[in-house]
Amino acid sequence: MSDIESEGTKRIRSPKYPTLSIEAAIKRAREFWDKEKRNIVPMKVAVKHWKYAEKSSGGLKAIAALINYGLMDDKGSGDQRKVHLTDAAIRIILDNRQESPERDQLIKDAAMRPKIYQDIFNQYPSRTSDDTLRHFLIFEKSFNEDSVAGFIKDFRATCEYAKLYNSAIISGNTEDKSNETEQPNKNLPIIKREMRAGMKQEIFTLNEGDVVFQWPP
Repeated sequence: MSDIESEGTKRIRSPKYPTLSIEAAIKRAREFWDKEKRNIVPMKVAVKHWKYAEKSSGGLKAIAALINYGLMDDKGSGDQRKVHLTDAAIRIILDNRQESPERDQLIKDAAMRPKIYQDIFNQYPSRTSDDTLRHFLIFEKSFNEDSVAGFIKDFRATCEYAKLYNSAIISGNTEDKSNETEQPNKNLPIIKREMRAGMKQEIFTLNEGDVVFQWPP
């Protein structure tokens, strides 16, 4: 959900972003499941399951966050707008295995769906400081300064819960090759000229292989 702030007569709209961490969003999805299962229900019914008033901003932001993470989908508009859980959300909720790579991957995928999160990881594939992130959000993404602290808190919580910095999606191939040295090719052939009368020869062994000196030419 985006924030709208006033600056004199100018209205500034921050980019859309989830106002819940992925863990909090999954909790909301589970609460919805407990009441509705796979049902498609009006938004006013959904927000009441989370103890929000029908048109409260908190309820609207919660639904927007679940949609942003791909945990909920919506149909219609205005008073006819309805919501339901996605297949990904249901798979996460019903997977009660202590260790589940499938569930972990679904959570990672959900956590990476918000575009603003993708933009951050494209800019900073490795974890960066809050000050650097704050500068990026304000000056590169036009965030309102008053919204940044809360966003960073939820972003950090999402990264930790979804283990994003341990994911190949984020870090890529981080194998350290700094200590690798090129190994000599021991299979290279030793090229020799035909020895003639009066010629001499010396063979020196280097890392790259054997070097043969023959003289005179």
